[in-house]
Parts: sequence; structure tokens; C-alpha cells
Amino acid sequence: HLRSETEHNIKQALGIAAFIRSHVSDDSGLPVARTFVTAPVAPPASQDLAYLVDALLDLHQHRVPAQGEGWLEWAIKVQNKLDQDFFDYRYGGYYIAKDTLDEIVIVSRLKEETDVNGPCPSGVAASNLIRLYKLTGEIEYRRKAMLTLGFFSAQTHANGAFSMSSIASAMIEAVV
Repeated sequence: HLRSETEHNIKQALGIAAFIRSHVSDDSGLPVARTFVTAPVAPPASQDLAYLVDALLDLHQHRVPAQGEGWLEWAIKVQNKLDQDFFDYRYGGYYIAKDTLDEIVIVSRLKEETDVNGPCPSGVAASNLIRLYKLTGEIEYRRKAMLTLGFFSAQTHANGAFSMSSIASAMIEAVV
């Protein structure tokens, strides 16, 4: 029963990945929209890219055969886009929105820290960075993860790990 459930989940994941690549991504595989009705709508937010990298790394680590570009290569490409658009290179962590939206400069940008409606983008991204570091040996992934975890460490201690489980989980993953 477990095997058929796993096969079903992998089949669904492959269908979702194919949809993302063909309907909401550009020719290079980078997502350009966060929703799709009859056409791509609204640019992706940080959580969209972080969750996609997480899923692509899962497919890679479960050795699911890829069509064309491999899962790890696609995950690296999307992670680079996530870093470019949302990473705070000074303090660490990921902003929810880009610094511009349709040429309008965003004055105040927030970083979500708690897992309210889902895992926060910074927690998922930090975990992804640790995984990418372990898979590739690229020290820059580890540096960004540690900068992100350092930024949120005081909040995790003050608020408790229960409201920030994705950050706490990434902290554990960083030391094992």
C-alpha cells in the first residue's frame, strides 16, 4: 500500500512540475507567475519559489527521473532567482515581496518569521540552502543559510520554536 501511495504522489508531483514548467515559467524554467487562470497572473512571491525549490530537491533526492533539465539543476536556477529577488544580503532572511512591483518601488519590505498559513519562506529557503550545500559542497549556500538563521535566532528564542517551526527545523538540519 505504501509503495502505491508513493508512486501516486510521485506521479502527481511530476504532473505539477510539468504544469509549472509549461504554464508559469519562462523558456529557462524560471517561474514568472504565482497563479494561472487562463494565463499567468501576478509575479511569484518568495514562498512560491522557496516551496518549488523544496519540491525539486525532494524529486532529486528520491531519484525521480527528470525530463530534460535535471531536478537539481532546476532547483539551483530557481534558488538563484529567489536569492536575487528576495534575499537580504546584509542581514539574512527572505523578504515576502520584491523591492519593485511593476516599476513601483516598495518602501517597506517585510520578512515573515512565523509559520502562520504555511511554513515561512525564510525557513523553507534556509533548509533548501542547507540541502543544496550538502548536495553540491558550494559554501555560499551554507553562508546564506547561516546568515538567515542568525537573523531569526533571537526571535526563535523569544517566541519559541512552535510558532517558527520551519526556522527551528532548518536550524536542526544545519547542525546534523
